[in-house]
Amino acid sequence: MRRRITSLSLLAFLGLGTAAFAQVTGVVNDADNFPEADVEVSVKGTDKVVYTDQDGKFDIDAKIGDVLVVNGKEFSVTSNALGTLKYAAATSSTVDLSEVVVKSIFNAPSKSGVTTVKAKDLEQMNPSVSIDQMIGGKVAGLSSQAMSGAPGATANVTIRGAIGLNGGVKSPLYVVDGTYMTAADVNAINPADIEEVKVLKDASQLAIFGSRGANGVIIMKTKSAKKGEAIVSYSSRIGVNQMVDLPNINLMNAEQLLNYQNGLSTIGNLGLGQARTSQEIATLSKNNHKWSDDLYKNGITSSHFISISKNDGESSNNFSVGYDKNEGAVRYYDGLERITATFNNTTKVKDWLRYGINVNGSYTTLDSPRDRVNAQSPFYNTLLNRPYETFYSMDANGNVILDADGNKVYNPNANYMGYPVADEMEKTDAQTRYLRIYGTGFVEADLAKNVTARTTLGATYNRTQYENFLKPSSVLSQLLGDGGSKTDRSTDRFDYNWRNEVSYENTFGGKHHLRVTAASEYINQSLYSMTMYGIGFPNDYLQTQGLATLIEQDSKSERWRVSKFGYLGAASYDFANKYFVDAYVRRDGTSLAGLDNKYGTFWGVALGWNIAKEGFLRDVKAVNNLTLKASYGEVGDDSAISRYANLTLLQLDKTYNGQASAFPDGNLSNRNTTWETNKKFNVGLDFGFFGNRLTGSMAYFNELRSDFIFNQQLAPEAGGFTTIVNAGEIKTEGFELELNYDVIRSKNFDLSVYGNVTNLKYKINELADGNNSLIMSDSYESMIHVEGGK
Repeated sequence: MRRRITSLSLLAFLGLGTAAFAQVTGVVNDADNFPEADVEVSVKGTDKVVYTDQDGKFDIDAKIGDVLVVNGKEFSVTSNALGTLKYAAATSSTVDLSEVVVKSIFNAPSKSGVTTVKAKDLEQMNPSVSIDQMIGGKVAGLSSQAMSGAPGATANVTIRGAIGLNGGVKSPLYVVDGTYMTAADVNAINPADIEEVKVLKDASQLAIFGSRGANGVIIMKTKSAKKGEAIVSYSSRIGVNQMVDLPNINLMNAEQLLNYQNGLSTIGNLGLGQARTSQEIATLSKNNHKWSDDLYKNGITSSHFISISKNDGESSNNFSVGYDKNEGAVRYYDGLERITATFNNTTKVKDWLRYGINVNGSYTTLDSPRDRVNAQSPFYNTLLNRPYETFYSMDANGNVILDADGNKVYNPNANYMGYPVADEMEKTDAQTRYLRIYGTGFVEADLAKNVTARTTLGATYNRTQYENFLKPSSVLSQLLGDGGSKTDRSTDRFDYNWRNEVSYENTFGGKHHLRVTAASEYINQSLYSMTMYGIGFPNDYLQTQGLATLIEQDSKSERWRVSKFGYLGAASYDFANKYFVDAYVRRDGTSLAGLDNKYGTFWGVALGWNIAKEGFLRDVKAVNNLTLKASYGEVGDDSAISRYANLTLLQLDKTYNGQASAFPDGNLSNRNTTWETNKKFNVGLDFGFFGNRLTGSMAYFNELRSDFIFNQQLAPEAGGFTTIVNAGEIKTEGFELELNYDVIRSKNFDLSVYGNVTNLKYKINELADGNNSLIMSDSYESMIHVEGGK
């Protein structure tokens, strides 16, 4: 919006005995009482849209009781006995407290290159406690892939296919109410607290956040009180978790597997022993069952949320409490349980001075099994276990065998490993507890006309406690002969960022709108963790480490700290809400980079043209928006630089004659290590037709990533060490298309259809030191082979 709309006059002529609809005419004026041209005026809940002419005049079909929306502001259509409709808006000095928090350029960058997901769109999603999974499929170019089926598990989120040289994903930056967060922190927020989510993809926007925004930015705003009476609301949701069969995996039943094994046994030397007789196959086939039925369950997901809010124009307060329970779909595990609480306040001290605070806390407990191809994973065992082996051990008469305490004995012969996974699942106490608190506070002052200063302090604190106790009575513990084992891990992380910014915003001649911002930012991240591992416990119930017969030397502690500093200049200009230009430049410093390359400069520029505002389209009512946009920018990325990579470190140990010893950790420092570089180009078209009933966007993007952080092996004569270098180049290009069509628009019912598609293409232009191929990792799970020129 180019300027604050402060007055609106309406005049309607209604004839006696006419229908309820009539032409409502009016004039839109700016803060100085001058006519405002090219302002969008629509009737809320309908597809009726018009624009004001050069004199600020408009006419639109409406009826008494309708609500007109003028550049996002709502005005009720009322009448008196004379048939004259008037509206007197507040003066330009009035500040809407519900909008104060988004004035910062870090919270509300210009509209170019921004995709917004509203709260109502999140509420329509299937029950979930993970925000990063809920936004999947709602934004073109954004991919959200759950890494496990565990309740509350963090998803791998990428924007426009951001990857590293080894194929690993490059995660976006999360910003919640101005505070930087990790993906795990974001998932601790109750989705019901979220007002909107903005996804930034264009380089012109990402440059605002410097090195942290190189892989895209996801901005989240929590709910605040709307002006009016106090509101108390309660919502509840319930759903069912159910494991489904994998569509591309058809497992053999008992008879099929037995016949298959018989065929293999004739080959010999496969360790399958003698072939079974037809009678044996027939007998074992009667045991046929699906192991998924034994290891999985139908779990209930429930959510309860209550909020209280009030905004009297002087002070805005919002308080909410939420409770989430997700039982998961795996037997023997309780799943996830979470309590959340939020409080935010914004207060107007003077007409020129405001402050606000936002505090959010959550406590989560999570029981989750092993996953992937781990031998103790129920998912792996579902595929591995033989369908002709029973869940419990059976005697010759077909009765379940009981142990000395009368408990059923699990069948240890279900697979080649020799122990039943159900026994391990039942006799392993594994729980992770999370305490997460984040807060943001700001003070904002109008220093002079059109000049606003703001200081913001944001912080997050996370405490994670993990316990895993394998009971001595478990079959696995007896096979290992360790008498039970216990792992305790505790992690404390504290991050904070302090930001200061000054903005000048003004409109000249009724058409020229300019905003200029200067800002600085300091970021500090620190972590302390401790891990203790003990074996040999007296029984299944005493689990404290002090009772272990041996504390392993793998027990350890870790501490690190990272700091960053940057300053930013930004300018945004538009003419008559028709032509746009945005420019940003930021210089960042980081403690991660090499000693000779601590600072980097990043920039971006964007252009836009709303063709629908041109004279040759203004009278075409079917076209409401047709904005052509393009952007280019260069941003850096330090996320792949390991902490203290610019130093040669010593590894401490006490294995040499029981004495403390130190030796190089195998990695030599490199003073020249610098940022990964990402050059981004984007061109696209946003459109809206038929009263914005059909909306969407299309875009082509081209990104060139270079100077990847790479761990290079040195020559044997150099001691066989490795060192961190910058190498390689990857080109990514793609096309995005998203469409939304409002099938039904009414006061009480809306029906919309939305879809998006993204096409990506990668090409590796260059690898390290002219190598044409590299093996980045080789494990029993996967091998990554990188080949240049493809």
